[in-house]
Amino acid sequence: MIIIRAFRNTFCRASISTTTTTSFPQVYRQKSQLLEVSESCKIINQMPHELIEQSCNIITNHFFPLHENYKRIIPKIEEVLKNPSLTKGTIFQGQDSQQIAEQIYEMVILIVDFADKLNIGFLTGDIHPLTFNIIQREIEITQDVDLLNENLKKSLFNIGKQYKLPLNGIKHPDNENPRNLFERQLIIEQVSNELALDKFQQVFDDLQRMSKAQHLFAAQKYIVEWFPKLCALVQQEQIQCFSDPNKEQQGYHQYITAIQSEKLAIIALSELMKEFIEAAVLFHEEKTTLNCYQIRVTRLANRIGEQIMKQHLYEEEQKNLRRKSKEDIQKMIEEGTIPQDQSEEEIQNQKELFYKQAVVKAGKLLKTQEEKLRERIRNNRIYLAKYGQAMPKDIASQIGMVLVHFLVDSIKFRNENNFWVPVLVQGYKKVKQDIEVAIFNVNQLFLHHLSAGMHKDNSYFMHLDRALPMIYPPAKWMDTQIGGYYLKPTNLIRIQDQSLQEDAAKRANLQNLYDILDNISKVAWRVNNKVLNIAMQVWEQGGGIAEVPKRQHDKTYVFEHQIKECKSYEEKYQLLKMIQSQRDLYSLQCDFTLKLGVALAFNGCSKIYFPHNMDFRGRLYPIPPHLNHMGPDIARGLLEFSEGKKLGKSGLRWLKIHLANKMGKDKLSMEDRETYVDQNIDSIIKCAEDPIKYQDWAQLEDAWQSLAAMFDYVAAIKSPNPEEYVSHLHVHQDGSCNGLQHYAALGRDVEGATQVNLANTSKPGDVYTHVAGMVERRVEFDAKDSLSKDHIIALKLQNQIKRKIVKQTVMTSVYGVTFIGAREQIHRQLKDKGIIGEDDHLQYQASIYLARITLDAIKDLFEGAHKIKQWLIKCATIISNENQPVSWITPLGLPVIQPYRSLNKYDEVKTLISNVSIEADAANLPINKVKQRSAFPPNFIHSLDSTHLMYSSIECLKQGITFAAVHDSYWTHACHVDKLNELLREQFVRLHSQPLLEDLRDSFQRRFPHLEFPPIPERGQFDLEKVKQSVYFFA
Repeated sequence: MIIIRAFRNTFCRASISTTTTTSFPQVYRQKSQLLEVSESCKIINQMPHELIEQSCNIITNHFFPLHENYKRIIPKIEEVLKNPSLTKGTIFQGQDSQQIAEQIYEMVILIVDFADKLNIGFLTGDIHPLTFNIIQREIEITQDVDLLNENLKKSLFNIGKQYKLPLNGIKHPDNENPRNLFERQLIIEQVSNELALDKFQQVFDDLQRMSKAQHLFAAQKYIVEWFPKLCALVQQEQIQCFSDPNKEQQGYHQYITAIQSEKLAIIALSELMKEFIEAAVLFHEEKTTLNCYQIRVTRLANRIGEQIMKQHLYEEEQKNLRRKSKEDIQKMIEEGTIPQDQSEEEIQNQKELFYKQAVVKAGKLLKTQEEKLRERIRNNRIYLAKYGQAMPKDIASQIGMVLVHFLVDSIKFRNENNFWVPVLVQGYKKVKQDIEVAIFNVNQLFLHHLSAGMHKDNSYFMHLDRALPMIYPPAKWMDTQIGGYYLKPTNLIRIQDQSLQEDAAKRANLQNLYDILDNISKVAWRVNNKVLNIAMQVWEQGGGIAEVPKRQHDKTYVFEHQIKECKSYEEKYQLLKMIQSQRDLYSLQCDFTLKLGVALAFNGCSKIYFPHNMDFRGRLYPIPPHLNHMGPDIARGLLEFSEGKKLGKSGLRWLKIHLANKMGKDKLSMEDRETYVDQNIDSIIKCAEDPIKYQDWAQLEDAWQSLAAMFDYVAAIKSPNPEEYVSHLHVHQDGSCNGLQHYAALGRDVEGATQVNLANTSKPGDVYTHVAGMVERRVEFDAKDSLSKDHIIALKLQNQIKRKIVKQTVMTSVYGVTFIGAREQIHRQLKDKGIIGEDDHLQYQASIYLARITLDAIKDLFEGAHKIKQWLIKCATIISNENQPVSWITPLGLPVIQPYRSLNKYDEVKTLISNVSIEADAANLPINKVKQRSAFPPNFIHSLDSTHLMYSSIECLKQGITFAAVHDSYWTHACHVDKLNELLREQFVRLHSQPLLEDLRDSFQRRFPHLEFPPIPERGQFDLEKVKQSVYFFA
């Protein structure tokens, strides 16, 4: 009713003179926009309370989460209107209920949006202006503006939890009042934070209901801090129970020693933290009483004891399951039949396959059984009587009391004077006249700190959940924690719990990096409405094409409770596959609708921005997670540059080439790409004019980007003067296996440089096709050699080696792919394409064979790159053997420290109720030597490709060229592609003309003067200047 009173008491006189809102744009100074609002207010003022209240509730609950809910709202309001008394005597009497519902909807939304903008400054898209001819009426002002604003602010803020964008968009942001636009940006951030806070509160409430609130970081921090001392006390108790248990320990010694001390400590701390969190919530809500600072000792001991009983039962039952699993493996092996007419080697291979299949099958079954057991025990679906078989309840409570005693001694925190003080102080509380119970009094200052920490945990949710595009240019980066958004907390470097990297970045002079991030972040984008409309139609029609997920399942929906009805393992396995497929589809649906929802929300804004930050290697990323130009094909297709540029002759050519590239013809020469578009122009025009009817575009790998290019190219050639056509499309120039390009440049490798287009050729070199050819020749050789150990498998692979089979392995070779990784990549391709049939054993053997010869081919083809990669690994090995992380400084001054650390047996303690990581500061963990070695080559290369990108962005800014990028894909307007190509080649040569490897080795030597690092591998004779003339280097 607050809302209704606001409508009745203020909206009927909501007309405001232009002098009261001096920030209105000039177009609204004739008051035209107030007429619609005033008329709606008057009508609403005449309507029954109940009708308006119910209508407002419907709109509040269904409209504001997502604008596309409009169609659901009207029928709901119609339901309300079935009561004829609600329209009797109103202007709606006798009208069609649907028409009434639509009118109510439009009036309420118009008024709410108008009221919501009163105290934040209007933008021109906030309200529909009426034509100048009807601006004849003056509207009497009878309501105090300040009071109006105050009433609306209180009553309508919660109703208006949407993105606070004008209903009609921001068509001309350059003509808006800059202060109003900035204020609106702040409101968007504020409301998105509120939405994220609401979600965080829901998550927190769910965690509390599931007794898992102790997983919040604020709680984990204390658990980690208290764990070592408590664990040590438990270990001492176990040692005594093993060696010489005293009288008190006689009753429980065999049980307390049956569970690891780490698990007992975590169980005790987790249960105690649940008590603390309950008190902290009350403390924050100011519902504090003396009781909320007190914990009953026996209740805590019993809770701990109950969890120990469950843990003990789980471990006992788990032993039985694993024993049975071993028996199942042996039984499956014995039941397998092996033809005796095979060779000894083939029989041995068949035995190995049977064993592997049995282990995999039994392992899956064991995992399912363990998960089922875990859930049954967690949810108390195993009879308490069975608990007693594993551990008597009184014994569990006794162990719980022992742990409570240890808790009192081990948990402390620093007070305001920096002294360690106990968190728990034992006392007694009278519950009846002559009965007292033992209690713990909880330190109030500790509860204050815990409560404050819990409410800081929301920043993680807010950052991930509601980081939206911006309507105002992002804040400039000032340091490692200030930049991007104006109100939302944002970090420069995307890395968690790495104090070394953060400290190094704070000490470094990163102004150049800040400027580069600012320049890329302030590139203005807009939603491509043509693509958006088609995406919405595809979704409305059920999806299922162009990577739009299906809206409905093809098959009958299955549920988890059906698993227990399965009569065989195979039936259960198929059911689990169906359930996983349903989950995957739901995930895809959520991801797609999130992207579509953001696009719909911002599609009326002619300028939106994506603030950027970077990872620890310097690679740049947009912060908004759902819709951005680094997203998948649909996200890229939905976006275009806000600023349009005339194509010109060069731009028209590059737009055509870009279209061919997106249609999958990027391996042809430039001339052949143009010819391809010309030859297929009829199909392209049909797709552009009616994409729903003609869906050839939907079969392409980059379907939505292809469609966007078709729209733009067809519009250009059908315009009176195509060269004068203003294009907003982003045209891409992509590196050719860019990681190998950097390796070839580092090693001046002539052969490698040719394969990855550092040297100019008549048509683009395709390293994937070249490697596939090398692999095919090796397969042919082994197929002809009957004495070869790979003869049989090679015969089955003849004429079946395609580019796609080796592409991922070649691509990831620069990133340190292992033999096992290569085998798995190739095995997926063989399976997907049905090569050599459905025989799992043959496919497995073929993947081993192909992985080996593919990696050999890459090594032979890129010998220089391989030598440099091995040199980098050797250097990393030397450093990691000192238990130090590998670190270096990029050419632009960013300090890079590899974050990989090892987890020892104490770092994560897994119990039935929780898994707790007990190391507070990752910098204190030992180095993960394997990861430090294997990750160094790809990370170093990534730091170089990010530097090349940044160099290029600086030069584009100087030349007035719009620049965006996705790592090794550089984007600009079609008319500027020639200039971009010139700049990016110059900057690549500039980067690699520096003594990069020499500087790297010198930095290692300065950091570790007592160590000797290997000499840099000898380089080849490739001339870097040739890159400037290479047409297909980026194309």
